Amino acid sequence: MKACEFIPRYLSKVAGVGHVFTYAGGTNAMLLDAIRRNDLMTIVPMRHEENAALAADGYARLRHGLGLALAMSGPGATNLITGMAQSYFDSVPVLHLTGNVTTGTFKYGRPLRQLGYQETDIVPIATPVTKAAYFVDRAEMVPYLLRDAIRQALEGRPGPTLYDIPFDVQKQEIDPGELTVAYGHEERRTLSEADYDRFRTMLAASRRPVLLLGGGIQTADAAAAATAFARRLRLPVVVSLLGKDAFPNDDPLYVGFIGAYGNRHANRTLAKADLVIALGTRLDSRQTAKISAFAANKQIIHVEVDPCVIGSTVPTALGIHLDLRSFFRDFAEWEARKPLEFSTPQAWLDQIGEARTLLRGDGEEDQGDLNPKALLRRLSRAQPSGSIYTVDVGGHQMWTAQVMEIKAGDRILYSGGLGTMGYAIPAAIGAHFAAPDRPVLAITGDGGFQMAVSELSTIATLRAPVKLVVINNGMLGLMRYFQDENFAGLHPATVEGYSVPDVVRVADAFGLPARALTHDRDVSAALDWLQAETGPAVLEVKTPVEWAPYPKVVVGGDLTQQRPELPPEMAARLAEIMP
Repeated sequence: MKACEFIPRYLSKVAGVGHVFTYAGGTNAMLLDAIRRNDLMTIVPMRHEENAALAADGYARLRHGLGLALAMSGPGATNLITGMAQSYFDSVPVLHLTGNVTTGTFKYGRPLRQLGYQETDIVPIATPVTKAAYFVDRAEMVPYLLRDAIRQALEGRPGPTLYDIPFDVQKQEIDPGELTVAYGHEERRTLSEADYDRFRTMLAASRRPVLLLGGGIQTADAAAAATAFARRLRLPVVVSLLGKDAFPNDDPLYVGFIGAYGNRHANRTLAKADLVIALGTRLDSRQTAKISAFAANKQIIHVEVDPCVIGSTVPTALGIHLDLRSFFRDFAEWEARKPLEFSTPQAWLDQIGEARTLLRGDGEEDQGDLNPKALLRRLSRAQPSGSIYTVDVGGHQMWTAQVMEIKAGDRILYSGGLGTMGYAIPAAIGAHFAAPDRPVLAITGDGGFQMAVSELSTIATLRAPVKLVVINNGMLGLMRYFQDENFAGLHPATVEGYSVPDVVRVADAFGLPARALTHDRDVSAALDWLQAETGPAVLEVKTPVEWAPYPKVVVGGDLTQQRPELPPEMAARLAEIMP
């Protein structure tokens, strides 16, 4: 069996990969031919290699398993890099499979800038943004390194890997018996009795606990376990950006989204807590704001699969190096043996509820038709449970985190650590192929839309029933507001020199039904139309430039210092409720 047949067969039959996101080229042609001829997996031809990588990212997140992107050498491989970095920073297991030039035309260590046509030594380029990167230039290493690339992608903190194989090695013979060799996993760690006892002691002493859930909850496929954990102990729950779908937003224990653009009541809850149980989050500065203020007068329990993360930003009273599925399972087992008699004090829950009620509508003061926050809230309420949202980067990303109501079973995929504009549309394509029976909506801004507009061709050609909501304020809004705050109101490259084409006409050119929404009074009709479309559709939402993604933490401030400032009487009342 040739290597070009062994590789996709192993990925399909052993690793369970059902789809490959790709762009065709000379050095990956044999791999594509083997996949198609043997009907090993569904080939999804994207319009750019970066988008193939981002689609594989969305696919892997929905499957809680391995995604696959396939590209050729040279520009094909380098175009994958942003997608690799996206998956690396958000801990998504994607295998990036690239063909390279023949070993006879690869420069190796010679002092040449290039020897073969479209030759690129992609391994050192990809190494900083992958868990492992391999140049597979010997046939006997093909099975071993493939197994290791899969294992590395999936175990511990998941992430992307690169498997780069020269064209001539793809033709060489591999022992078919290697197909029966599993790629293996590391042994599961366990929660120690000492850590459980320390956890129990700290929780029992707390009067104002809060549970902070991050993206690691969904990475570990542990949302149901996290929900049961919070309800059992009556813990109020705040979420990071990537943790937005870690806990049902309509649950009474849900407080809100925290961080630089967090809900004001959620930020205050996190700031005033005396115990923070942080699960699956890095506790980075966009979550904590001023670290010294965040860490003051509270203890932190941090559970993380990556030991290097624990204590890296904020001092922890108890750090537990453990994957979250094991944590929840082991914690329940210890509870059965040594019961934990705890329930969050009602007084603390009442304070949180009063603050939330007081601040309802915060940041939604009338800025003119159309109100994007109200639209996004209504959109999430109208969608059936189990819906999938993919969201781009920009002001609209903050709006979705602030106001959308994610129900149990929903998923919302963000580009978090890297902040990749153009993410939403290709990720939605990947999400659709991972879960073809679930509704998929891509929410993007006008900037992200233009970065990924070519993938409307993919959606139209494959008739993928992906709905697009394009929030169009005619500028790069998040950056424009940053310029307003820091650069005397000049707007180079965000307003000046920037433009947006007619979104409806662009969609029509690809054969996609589309309509524009400009007034609040037409929201119901627009959402009804979007939901009634059985195939792909595009809704352009024309938003006034005055709408900004506030509230926002003041630069250098703590979580309670957000602009715009509250009216004095409201600020005084908030201080009474939660001093």
